[in-house]
Amino acid sequence: MQFVRTPNPNVVLIAVTGGPCGGKTTFMARAKRYLETHGFRVAILSEVATEFILAGVPPWATWKDPLDFQEFLLTYSIVRENLYAEMLLEIADGKPLVLLCDRGTKDFGAYVNREDYLKVLESLGLNDQMLRERYRAVLHLVTAANGAEQFFTLANNEARTESLELARSLDERTLSAWHGHPHHIVIDNRTSFDEKIARALKSFARILGMPEPLEKERKFLVTNFDPSLIPAKSVRVAIEQTYLVSSSPDTERRVRKWTVDNATSYFYTEKKPTGEAGVRVENESQITLREYERLLQEVDPETRTLFKDRYCFGEHGHNFELDVYPDIPHVTIEVEVDDMAIEVTPPTGFEWVEITGDKKYSNKEFARIQK
Repeated sequence: MQFVRTPNPNVVLIAVTGGPCGGKTTFMARAKRYLETHGFRVAILSEVATEFILAGVPPWATWKDPLDFQEFLLTYSIVRENLYAEMLLEIADGKPLVLLCDRGTKDFGAYVNREDYLKVLESLGLNDQMLRERYRAVLHLVTAANGAEQFFTLANNEARTESLELARSLDERTLSAWHGHPHHIVIDNRTSFDEKIARALKSFARILGMPEPLEKERKFLVTNFDPSLIPAKSVRVAIEQTYLVSSSPDTERRVRKWTVDNATSYFYTEKKPTGEAGVRVENESQITLREYERLLQEVDPETRTLFKDRYCFGEHGHNFELDVYPDIPHVTIEVEVDDMAIEVTPPTGFEWVEITGDKKYSNKEFARIQK
């Protein structure tokens, strides 16, 4: 099979994932309408596993090799995504193109152990980072079995049979499967279902560069850090962050070298303040190595490249980003939220104090050369 890492740079892939009964089907239908009203052309891909099950080839059938189902599922998912991207390009009429995928290619990792997951990837000549890089963002809709149990039902999908307990487990495992993706957005069940969908729709603004995409983050200083507190299930990302000169004092420009599992991606970001602590207008795009090297020529002479190890993990319905710096005596945790007023519980074992909006703990300040 010929693997194409990104089907086409002119088609944005977004993986919509989560445990059973999270609202993916409803969300994608509304998202299609929403995006089309904002000038996008959108295609939706249904869940491959459900298609296989309804066709009569379920994972519980007697396969010659128990991993055959997952290998067929992954192969078909990649080929289908590539094909639909090409079809979108053929009917292109100047509009930006978006392909919404009901589950992404890494989702199968929630249904097999790590050893088998890597075995399937190796058999197809793939790795974790190749699968991550296919998608501009991953939107995780938490299962109703976690926080909205009274609404948990499988009636709208005859291929599903999960209990509440299994649904919760699959949701957590699916969340873990995507740790390390730079745009991993979690939408929980603390509001009504309609409000949940509305919060998910708002996330598209930043993902797709629509008007005033806002980055909302709470930031905390860890006061009792010990490496043993880092969850074993976390994904480690090695980050090199370099700040660039800017023509406006209100605009922060930077490039990032982002390495996961020995695979590297590059990003360019611009941020502007809004006047509210922790909330900034953020525009980010993935760039090529050549573009990255060119932009490094614009380094801000008052700063140095900032190195840090980021550990990504989920707990309490949030996606935590723990940053450990090799040469700075601080350890921080960032939590992306859609409402700055919500209460955020620290991960197990951690103690922290909030530093949201405190500039002396900003990465830009950490990178500043002391005179």
